[in-house]
Amino acid sequence: MENRLSVENSLEVYTFAKTLCCAELQNEAFSLIARRFSDVVATSAFLKLNKDDLIDFLSSDDLLVEHEEIVYEATLAWLLEDITNRGHMINEIFSHVRMALLSDEYLEECIAKEEAIMLFPHIQAQVKAALQYKAELKHHPVATRLLEEKTPDDSAGGSSPVEDSAHFNTRNTEENNNDDATSDKNESKDPISAKLNVNSGSVASIKYSNPGEFSQTHAKFLECPFYEITLAASESVVRIPLTVTPRVGMRSNEVFLLTSGRRTIIFDPMSRRYLCGFGDEKKMEPKEDPSMPDMKNAEVYATKNGMIYLIGGLEVSRSTSVTSIRSKVFCFDLERMSWKQRASLKEPRCMIGLGELGANLYVTGGKTLADGRVLSITQTYNYDDDIWSESTEMPNPVYGHGSASCKDRLYVIGGKTAEREILNKVLFLDGETWQWTAAPSLQVPRYLAGATVLQVPVATRGKPSNDSIFVVGGVGTEGLLSSVEGFAPWTDNRWKFREEFPGHRCAQTVTTLNANLCVVGGHVTERTAEGSFESIPKYDAFLLEPTDNVDVIGTSRQWKRIIRHIRGICGVSCACTGVRMGVAKLKDQSKARDTTPPDSKNDQLEAKS
Repeated sequence: MENRLSVENSLEVYTFAKTLCCAELQNEAFSLIARRFSDVVATSAFLKLNKDDLIDFLSSDDLLVEHEEIVYEATLAWLLEDITNRGHMINEIFSHVRMALLSDEYLEECIAKEEAIMLFPHIQAQVKAALQYKAELKHHPVATRLLEEKTPDDSAGGSSPVEDSAHFNTRNTEENNNDDATSDKNESKDPISAKLNVNSGSVASIKYSNPGEFSQTHAKFLECPFYEITLAASESVVRIPLTVTPRVGMRSNEVFLLTSGRRTIIFDPMSRRYLCGFGDEKKMEPKEDPSMPDMKNAEVYATKNGMIYLIGGLEVSRSTSVTSIRSKVFCFDLERMSWKQRASLKEPRCMIGLGELGANLYVTGGKTLADGRVLSITQTYNYDDDIWSESTEMPNPVYGHGSASCKDRLYVIGGKTAEREILNKVLFLDGETWQWTAAPSLQVPRYLAGATVLQVPVATRGKPSNDSIFVVGGVGTEGLLSSVEGFAPWTDNRWKFREEFPGHRCAQTVTTLNANLCVVGGHVTERTAEGSFESIPKYDAFLLEPTDNVDVIGTSRQWKRIIRHIRGICGVSCACTGVRMGVAKLKDQSKARDTTPPDSKNDQLEAKS
């Protein structure tokens, strides 16, 4: 039964295993639900869950969600499915939603618009405590820093670092007191605070004459936030902890995975550590997997549920240097750091587009490796059943196009036709109608361009999504491009030029890093010693980040090279993707170590090797 687990049946299997006390099967089902929570909550089975099973998931730290808004919306949908019989459970159910992890705008908007829910005093107290906790984090950075520096020994016993330190200096204390005085004056003007006239356990409304006592009390609230409710039967006050622990999906870092099949490297650009791929730490020799082939022109894609797929390409035999056309598909196991073969594509092809809709992976267009035909077919892969099937065919054949998955749409951007015409056309496959629809065209025709979606926190109810698609570089009608275009499907009616990339390149990987655009690798054209031009691969990384210097077009962001050279991939054809890995997993990599960008001499030595 474990082998037949899927998004559609995982909840039924979990309930079945829990009833029969089958712990192994129950754990497998729970693991899938936690990893695919965003997909599971969209099934009809989720709305039919009983209260206890629902709480099992809502109370778990292991949900792979990037925003608590997903949990809030799922909880609300479950309650509204049968509000008559579930209304009395509202207090208990919402106590497992981590209100302090919601964005400020979303939290306030929910309070303002969900008046039926805010009639419940318990929820009022929880929301008010969440607002005050978030305010404390912003207004008292010194206490926050001290809490972050707290060691494990402090929790076992002894005095807190907050109690033993100098807390705040006089200047900070005066500023904080002034902030509190200002907030008291403005409290009556705040409609949300006026609504939440309940006891939440906050320290903001208490006055202290002793600065040390003031800072200590605030720090203790940050360390152990809570809210208080009054029991109707006994009128006694009960203190309830306010859960502020991020779920596993919120405690993940973005890393780069680069692979040629036989050689796979995972690199953390922020800490500059190699998490996978090197066998000998001293010699910095890349580790290879003898069970995997060398693959050229392959594509790699990381799904929202943390799975990584390597698809297609040419297999190269090291002994004979003979290439074989293959349509193999491999899935990377982040726990074992190894590849596992999955069902193959029906036809080998390269320069395809990859995207995701719902619980399926989509492959669009491309060129066959056998005879060079340009394709318009769309194939979809079911993660759970390990099966490829046909989907709605594109209107026209195209290859070398960009792809982006935005909400319930799969975008195909630019590319080249069988007649070698470079396109600026943009299409999207609608996840509801399953029909291809034309979208606004690019400003510049391009193919072999990198594309990604820059996501923002879940949109406030009633407001459109601000998620935007970005396209970087590529090949235009007159050569390589450096221009960048952006488009927000729900708010824009045309593509707009954005901050130009510092160099002309194509076939680069475009991903996100700390909510900023990031470009990894690609190809540039350089003049050789003989005077001819050739395509040269790059192994660097650039980040589009905020800056204080505003340029002539009024932007406050600029591209900055953050990695000069990623080691271990020189001389091989690598595919690259951005991957989100849990912080705990990052720390568990025993072979990970600090590195610094090599100087030009080391670059040359590695290139020769």
